[in-house]
Parts: sequence; structure tokens; C-alpha cells
Amino acid sequence: MAEIDMIPRSYRDAVRVARGVRLFGGCLAGVLVLGALLIAGLHWRIAVEEPRLAQLRARTALSDAASKQLALAQVAKATLEQRLAALAALRGAGEIARVGVAIDQSLNRGVWFKQLRFSREEQLLPATPVAAPQTGYLVVLPMEEVGKPAETRTWQLSKNIEISGEAIDHAALTAFLNRLSGQPAIADVRFLNSSGRAAEGAQVIDFNVTAATRSQRGATP
Repeated sequence: MAEIDMIPRSYRDAVRVARGVRLFGGCLAGVLVLGALLIAGLHWRIAVEEPRLAQLRARTALSDAASKQLALAQVAKATLEQRLAALAALRGAGEIARVGVAIDQSLNRGVWFKQLRFSREEQLLPATPVAAPQTGYLVVLPMEEVGKPAETRTWQLSKNIEISGEAIDHAALTAFLNRLSGQPAIADVRFLNSSGRAAEGAQVIDFNVTAATRSQRGATP
């Protein structure tokens, strides 16, 4: 017996379309829920990372400030090193201080200075013959020096003091020179000249003196 389908075709098509719409709606709802979850996660991530980003920015600002301070400190260091080198070239303040103390201890009330000059210079001493070394019965000479005596030339570091001053009389000047000659830091005191003149109704003596320090030393190149 043949079966007869009494359900209209339009009904079947409507059911099929309704199922498709429900499936599509479910998928769309799932996508919307997933999007909402992603957006919520993104907001949470931003809320977590913003403080860290602020900290990184603060650290970067501190690092930039530290870099600028370091650059300034390096400039200051270079300036100090240059000044230190200049002081080292003058053999430091210690030697000048010793010379100043020696001169101060030599002064008396009858002597005063118009000018005090401390100078350093290197002087090449004249060449001097050097005896050839003796080795038993033979005299050994370098081949290039055979037939002429060996010579050495020495550099000497000279540190001099030049004093121009005035004294009320020769007794005060003599006392100053004697005390200056006896100072351990001073050597080779030389009285250059003196002259008398009238100043403000009194007689004064102008004088010039040179001396050297005892820290002189020579070096051979």
C-alpha cells in the first residue's frame, strides 16, 4: 500500500528555515559572548599593565636624569683632572707651602716684600766626560765611541725664588738674609743688589734676592 505524505512542502521548508535561523542565532550569540569576554580580558590587561607602564616611564625619566648628572659629573671630573695636572706640574701645594713657611719664618718687622716669584724650569747641564768602565786588563768602549771620550748630558730641574723688597736698614736686611739661608727648605741664597732711597720722610733700602729650593734633582734622558 503506498504511503501518502500529507505534510505540505511549504511547512517543511519553514521548519528547515526556522532551524537554520536558530542555529545562526546561537552561533551569533556565542560570538557575541566570546567578544564580550575578549573585551573584558583586554580591559583587565590594560588595567594591570598601566601601572607597570607608569613605573617604566618613571624609571626612564630617572635614568635620563641620572645620565645627565653623570655627564655633568664627567665634565666636572675632567675639569678637576686638568686642575690637578696643573698643580702636579707645579709639584703640588706642599712644596710651595714649605717655601712659604720658610720665608715667613725668616721675615722680621724691618723687612717687607714688593714681589715674590716662584719659578720652575729645566736646564740642560754641560756635557761631561765619563770614565770608561774597567774590566780587568782591558778597557771596554762602545764601537761608535772608540777614539773619543763618552759624554753624558743631564737635565736639572731648577726651582728658584726671586724676591724684591724693602728694608728699614741694613741690619734688618742682614738678619733676614741670615735666617733665610738657615732654612732647611731654602738653598743657594744670593743677594743681588740694594739701593737706598727716601720714602715718606724716611730712608728705606730696596733689595733683590734669589734663592733655590733643596728639592732639585737631575735626570738623564
